[in-house]
Amino acid sequence: MTVARPDSTQPRRFTVDDLLSLDDFQRYYGRTCALSPDGGSICFAVIRPLGDALRFDRPYLGGLDRAELYLFVFAERTLRRLAGDVRTGRACGSPSWSPDGRWIAAVALSADDDAAHAVLIDPATAAVTPITTSRSLDLSPLDRDGPFTWLADG
Repeated sequence: MTVARPDSTQPRRFTVDDLLSLDDFQRYYGRTCALSPDGGSICFAVIRPLGDALRFDRPYLGGLDRAELYLFVFAERTLRRLAGDVRTGRACGSPSWSPDGRWIAAVALSADDDAAHAVLIDPATAAVTPITTSRSLDLSPLDRDGPFTWLADG
């Protein structure tokens, strides 16, 4: 397999380093992305490359332990990270907006803890508030809609 260099038209061989530097999108344990209720923003999970991982003993998470959440605001054409920083061992994925658009629920993981926790994220400030701390979420029954179901009143 070959890849083109950005600064050249000459292809080169695809290497292990290339593979370890690829980003991906979340495919397991809930939603990859969630559109805000007003349609003005989208929150999505990016799976960071294997080369950025701090642990390699959790393949059952399908990359969720390398997820970072980003928010894109359409009108402003702005993109910013909301939660998760794989370089510091924090991951966050499976976003779900509250019906009123004030919160995003997500799954948070840490490199120093095997538990998956529920968190609320304020999309305006990126403040993360833990919902669960003492018990891990059961990720096994999750479907494409993720682990969170919001009530109509948010």
